[in-house]
Amino acid sequence: MPAWLDPDRDTLDRSAFSDPAIHALELDRLFVPSWLFAGPANWLAQPGDWIAARLGAEPIVVWRDGAGTLQGFVDPCPRCQRSLSPGERGSATTIGCPRHPPAAPARVPQIAEHHGLVFATLDPNALPLPERTALVPEPMIAVGEHRLRWTFAGNWKLAMEHFCGAIDSGDWIHAASELPRRTAATLFPNMTFDPATSSLQVWHPVAPDRTDVDTWCMVPAEATAEQRDAARRATTRAWGPGGLLAQDLAPHWQSVTQTSKGALARRYPLPLRQESGQRAFYTWWHHRLTAANTRLRHSMPLHLRAG
Repeated sequence: MPAWLDPDRDTLDRSAFSDPAIHALELDRLFVPSWLFAGPANWLAQPGDWIAARLGAEPIVVWRDGAGTLQGFVDPCPRCQRSLSPGERGSATTIGCPRHPPAAPARVPQIAEHHGLVFATLDPNALPLPERTALVPEPMIAVGEHRLRWTFAGNWKLAMEHFCGAIDSGDWIHAASELPRRTAATLFPNMTFDPATSSLQVWHPVAPDRTDVDTWCMVPAEATAEQRDAARRATTRAWGPGGLLAQDLAPHWQSVTQTSKGALARRYPLPLRQESGQRAFYTWWHHRLTAANTRLRHSMPLHLRAG
């Protein structure tokens, strides 16, 4: 297994951002064994509620059945590739393929809820989700009826390393919300939360040079109506297709990804910055990709706080 990270020199092989083989390895060794964010629990508050989600490269449907239990199903139907529940969210008495109603769809092995956030894993042998994590110290809810969805032509890790290091945020963002300011954080492999903009984001690794992003506005469950509205405006202003931070950062991530494809660029490793969070992320990433055991069991991906 090649060594893409040189911890002594703090450099990273640029192929990490463009090699399809590395991308495939990430899906297998990072995303399959991990607990991944599926959606906000308040969107699944009532029996019959369902939401569409994605675990790495696998689309799924999370559904609260009539008994109030969360269940997950791999989407689409393996027999005809028809979606089990098309759309972003809805309500249904049952979940199944309309063309093959007797056939039970493939199930997601494990689903768990923590402080208003729903997580799922494709690994039936993954350790249980911890009851507590410093990333989510209090119950949270999603504001609004829909998530923001946007895409950039860059590698997903570039967004993650940004949130592992210093967060660039202006005073205008802070002034847009009356919610208490907390520290931005990441949850490996692909979830970030920035209280300064009230945004929780999942960076989906579609391809080495394409990342789909789901953004939710998340606030403490006890937030007032005024605070929720301020948070929604802060999230929309910063992120999404028209967000100022998205427009500022995405071109940089796209440029780094495209540059990494060149033969000349491959000769010169990328020097990492000195933020401890960035180094910790790539150390974790490299360990998962190069470990002899391709199914590393763990209860929760490593989380970091930035700033």
